[in-house]
Formats: sequence, structure tokens, C-alpha cells
Amino acid sequence: MILIGVLVGGMIFADEVNDMDNVIVPGCGPGLVEISGDLDEVRIPFEFFGENLLLRGEMNGQEVKFLIDNGHLWDQVWFYNGEIDSLGIKYLNDEEHTVAGIGEDGGSAIREGEDVEIRLGDVLFKEQPCLISPPEAGFGDYFPGMAGQVSSLLFKHFVVKFDFVEKVMVLTRPEKFVYSGKGYGLPMSPLGDGAYSVPFVLKTAEDNILKIDLEIDLGTVYNFYLIENEKEQIYLPLGAEKKLIGYGASGAIYGYEGMLKEVKIGEYVLNDIEAEFVESGANADAGSMKLGTFGLPLMRRFNVTFDYFGRVMYFDKEDY
Repeated sequence: MILIGVLVGGMIFADEVNDMDNVIVPGCGPGLVEISGDLDEVRIPFEFFGENLLLRGEMNGQEVKFLIDNGHLWDQVWFYNGEIDSLGIKYLNDEEHTVAGIGEDGGSAIREGEDVEIRLGDVLFKEQPCLISPPEAGFGDYFPGMAGQVSSLLFKHFVVKFDFVEKVMVLTRPEKFVYSGKGYGLPMSPLGDGAYSVPFVLKTAEDNILKIDLEIDLGTVYNFYLIENEKEQIYLPLGAEKKLIGYGASGAIYGYEGMLKEVKIGEYVLNDIEAEFVESGANADAGSMKLGTFGLPLMRRFNVTFDYFGRVMYFDKEDY
């Protein structure tokens, strides 16, 4: 079985979970990396695809588009729709796995593919392992025009910064990275299956102060996705109507729209932030997820940098 995080989220083979020690060091990323001109830093433009990040690249002489995800640091490139002939992808074998994650409709089939080679800007990623979902899984319908998504291909080879003002992703060799911003670095804590969390201080609509760690997930299309938890005083919004709020690897996600009065990130304070709340159980806490995640809509209020080697996530807000 494979576990996938919120909405698209990261994924890993379940039998690998207990073997991951979460120690990310230079050279531990999947496959090989070649940088044109042997540069220490590479800038690659990105685009928005709704509340997802899109990269344009090249594969087997064709332009391809990938989304970016780091809900779990998984080593495989995930191809969504199984149209393997057009990109020259081949299945590794006939073995079929089950993909599972957030949602209430059960898992779907997925297969391993042979290693692929992808170019993103001035970086050539070679011998990259991949996974392929069949067309009937429907992921290609969720994200039309996308070949799939990438994760550790980026985050286990580089310190990765997203400049949301310039719409540029900056990849820096980890041994050359020096933080030069004026924002705040939050410690990233490994959760044992390729997921990481950072600490937040949240004030709810009921004036409860929550000092909690939430999972990092660029694939989460909400500011916050919070799981009902009486011990931590995370309650469903009073009077809110339960409704469909999205789709995950295991199908439909139902929850409640609410608000947070205040969000503290280091010394940054944000007021009146929308959040999604879901009931505990019903696949809401798939994988390591305990209290919830925060996603791209919140992150893009800042410029953010992911340093998995130093275990720090940096938030910079130029106009604060």
C-alpha cells in the first residue's frame, strides 16, 4: 500500500515507513543531478495552477508540466494518468499496489515504472524512480494537462526557496546555502514517514490558544486543514455546514469551513485566516497526520525556504 497526504500530498510505500530515519544529507536524494555550468544556485520560474505550483520541464524531447508536493518526501516521480506511451515511460513490472490517503472512498491502483530523466531549467535529473496511476484512477482529471508531480527530486537535492513575488524557485546546493533573509526560521520536526511539521500558535474563533505542530504540505490547497481533537481544543466550527471541501488520494473529503482569529509564525501575526476543519477518523488522519496541515495559500503570503538538511523552514514577508 502507498500512503498519500492531503489532496495530492506525498506518498511512500508502506513497507518503507519504518526504515526511514529522516536524516537528509547532501547526496541522499533519488537518482543523479547534473547542473549546467556547475552552478551553486539555479533559478527556475514557476506558475500557479489553482492553488498548486507548476513547473515546466522537458522529458524525452517533450514539454511536460509537473506539480510540486512535499506533504511526504517521497522519492518517486508520480505520473497521474497512465499515458505512458506518449512520454516513453515503461512499467517496471506487472505488480500493482494500492494508493491510499485522505478521503472517504477507498484507495486506487498504482504501479512502479522504470527510471526516467527530467530536465527542469538548468538542472538534469537522471535515474529518477517513478510511479504511474492508471487513467481510471482519475488523477489526470483532477489536474488536466499535468504529467504528474515531483517531491524529493527537489527537496532531497537542494535547499528550495519559493519567491512568490518574482514567481521563481531557487535551488541551492545544501553545502553552499546561507540564509540571508530577514524573516523567521521555524524548526522542522520529522514525523517518521517522510512528513515534517513546524510549530504554530493559533487563536480560534472561540478564543482558544493552540500551540501545535502542523504538517508542511505544498499540496494542501487550504491555509489550514485542522483535524478535530478535543485534547488540543480543536473543535468543529459552531453552526458550520458539513460539505465537500476537496478530493484526496482516497476520494472525497468532507469538512467545515471556519476562521482563525489569529495566526503567529515567529513574530509575524496574521488575523482572520480561513481554515478547513474535519472530523477525526474517516481517513482524516491518514498516515502520520495528527492535528492537520498548512498549505500553499498560507505559504504564498511569504517567501518560503525549505532547508530539510538543516531542518529549518524560513518565512520572509517583505512588506510586513
